[in-house]
Amino acid sequence: MILLRKRSFFLALLICFPAQVGAADSTNSLAPHMPYREMTLEREEALVRAKAAGEEMARQTALVAREMLESKRKAAEEAEYAQFDKDYLKSVVVIEGDLMDGTGFLAEFKGKKVIFSNAHVLFGNRIIRFRTIDGKELKHTRINICQVRDIVAYELENTDDLTWLSIHQDMGNVTNQEAIVVFGNSSGAGVVTTLRGRMLGIGPDKIEIDAAFVDGNSGSPIIAYPYNAVVGMATYVSQTPEVAWTTRSTRFVDVRRFGVRIDNVGWEDFFPLNTEEYEPALQLYEQIIAFTDKEVLKAQWQGDAYQATESVKIKAAELLQQYNATALWMRKYADEAALAAHVCALILQ
Repeated sequence: MILLRKRSFFLALLICFPAQVGAADSTNSLAPHMPYREMTLEREEALVRAKAAGEEMARQTALVAREMLESKRKAAEEAEYAQFDKDYLKSVVVIEGDLMDGTGFLAEFKGKKVIFSNAHVLFGNRIIRFRTIDGKELKHTRINICQVRDIVAYELENTDDLTWLSIHQDMGNVTNQEAIVVFGNSSGAGVVTTLRGRMLGIGPDKIEIDAAFVDGNSGSPIIAYPYNAVVGMATYVSQTPEVAWTTRSTRFVDVRRFGVRIDNVGWEDFFPLNTEEYEPALQLYEQIIAFTDKEVLKAQWQGDAYQATESVKIKAAELLQQYNATALWMRKYADEAALAAHVCALILQ
């Protein structure tokens, strides 16, 4: 009887609601398929997005961690270097001349305590002044010019209460990877700057570094932190104007910076500056530059019609002869005078 009552109940439902039940059956036969596929696709896409987001978050987290470690490493390195820099700075000398400014440094070298700088910083100056960063003015007694490199050494009246750098003597064992620092009067601004970098190359008479020194840094000490000593002196920069295919996409297409070595020269390579010859040579260089400037202007104005007069040729020959009689080291650094001498030679052709 129970079964019959249940069956009768369901039959009654079918009789009372035939359309609704049929509609429900029809809908239920199709509905589960499309939404399920769409949900599956959405779920897979969500998983892909979540995975990508997780990977990106992990990458960013790792990047931040690396940057923090590198920042801490650099901070520790800077703190360590700063302890050395305090002492090094005491030996740096700001050089001020009436024509050119530069840098020098106090060093003890093979039995003498001197100010080292570049000879090209000296040349052309009639008056030259040396001061340490604490304002102490230094007076020199003798100027020694190196005949094989761009080096000048100034002997001092008083060497008391000064801090001296040492010159590294074991350059044969450098690695070309040493951390270095250059201190100097960058751009001749009268302040000593700190420029850090690394050694990039070494040769018999010079080294290459990547510390970005500029004009005014000529004569700056290049100090290697591992040796606590000077490995060279900032001297010049160069850049090849035309890029060869062999150097394309290499560091050799950029500006390169070089310093002269001091370690392998001796006092026998120096000679004292003859002040009686120096001043007259500077006057001669000024005369020859003024003379040729005037003739070049004439040639530019007259064009192909320009012809040097006999008196001009005589004057050009006289100045050229006097120029060639000046000291070789001065001619080496007198760029404008050398160009003027070339113009004199052209006038005589």
